[in-house]
Amino acid sequence: MSSSAPPSSATVSTSGHDEPRLRWWMAANYLNLDAPLVAIVWLALFAACRDVFVPFEAYKVLALAVWCVYTLDHLFDTKRKPSVEAMTGRHRFHRLWRIPLTGALAVAMVVGSNLALTQLPGQLVTGGLLVAGVVVLYLIHARAIAATNGAVLPKELLCGAIFAIGVSLPATVYAGTFTNIGAAGLLAPIIAMVQILKEPDVLFFAALCALNCIAIAVWEWQPDRVNDRAAITRFFPDIREILPRFIIILFGGALAFPLTSILFDQNYPEYYSVFFSCIAASAGLIGIIHWQRHRFKPDVLRVLADVALLTPIAAIPFIPRSIWSLLKIVFGFGW
Repeated sequence: MSSSAPPSSATVSTSGHDEPRLRWWMAANYLNLDAPLVAIVWLALFAACRDVFVPFEAYKVLALAVWCVYTLDHLFDTKRKPSVEAMTGRHRFHRLWRIPLTGALAVAMVVGSNLALTQLPGQLVTGGLLVAGVVVLYLIHARAIAATNGAVLPKELLCGAIFAIGVSLPATVYAGTFTNIGAAGLLAPIIAMVQILKEPDVLFFAALCALNCIAIAVWEWQPDRVNDRAAITRFFPDIREILPRFIIILFGGALAFPLTSILFDQNYPEYYSVFFSCIAASAGLIGIIHWQRHRFKPDVLRVLADVALLTPIAAIPFIPRSIWSLLKIVFGFGW
């Protein structure tokens, strides 16, 4: 998940106790609020483009779940890095505020679990538990990579796939396409992931999330060699040279896919072109940031990487049914 980088003078100042100074524009990043925000806006876009109403409770549970995963991962990272100097400003922040963050993590897990069990349908809870199990396997895998110096699958690809599955899960369940998973036994997690990832919008979003993670690893390449033993740049150093090709492929694919689908599929969803336009726009923004990366410090690049994924904010207002869904969420009628 997070890669480590030397603290920049723009974002972190150190005292005798190496205490990070939190800048307002870094607050969301330090407090792990960036990933939940990205998750919420993309779930809203999934729901709008699929013409599915997702109640507000699902957004709350998703935001809490994503925040818990990222906070837990960063707290684990601070225990793996014995040297304070080897940490990013965010990891220093997590080490300094470890006890309050651990308490907040416990509260968030209790609140999220209660909301899920009392206000969400059983299928969504089952799917969420399956995704949670995959997240645990991911965390184990990421640490095994660092410990064994071997990578079966880059963690950035796994992170992108898991994040996309988790974000799209509520829209998939409320659309009625997430079925017969409970009867799959031990194969349920694999079947669930394949069933969700086979949808083109989820697959492209997973590719975008993976691209975002890979870009951050490339931008922090020198620090990764020392601190993040699980980063893709350590096992596939050529990724630094071929990243622009991946950006171009995703950008072009996101633009071309809806055009070809409209020609050959009469049942093509009406607003999928909006969804794939957001994918292309985010990929393009990542490309621009990559092109201008030498002008920014590592912490600034992380903030820009988050901003690049917020394109649905600009797109959702142009989908009439999404406005109707927002009204139903706010006023609680029509559902």
